[in-house]
Amino acid sequence: MSDVVVYKSIFGATKIYANWVAGFLKVEAFKFGEANKSVLSCNDRVIVLSGTYAGQMPLTKFLKDNWAILKDKDVYVVAVGCSDKNSEGIEIAYNGIPLEIRERIHYYNVMGAMPFSDKTGKVEKGNLKKLFDDLKVYN
Repeated sequence: MSDVVVYKSIFGATKIYANWVAGFLKVEAFKFGEANKSVLSCNDRVIVLSGTYAGQMPLTKFLKDNWAILKDKDVYVVAVGCSDKNSEGIEIAYNGIPLEIRERIHYYNVMGAMPFSDKTGKVEKGNLKKLFDDLKVYN
């Protein structure tokens, strides 16, 4: 099985997570703009990460724009945010992903960090344990 990791990071936490996932899978991590259609097409499993910003996730647009390619792949989505995973903003962001896409992806929320904020979480590799366990199962 071939894998690719793609991400969008504004404050840096998502980039750290993307690099940890890429290291775990022994693949390269690409920024959204670098992951062209041929990069996405030639992989069986695609791991997509982005931050959550005021109830919005850049990964939603990425998924919608590339769904024709991704729909038959094993897609793992990681939302990085500073809110509690049960917060209204996280739920709004998740529900922003079209239902037909939500039904076909594996979805994870992990704690992020934001500079100059008292809501900064801990960016730790352990936050990815569930994702890593699931990726091992499907390896």
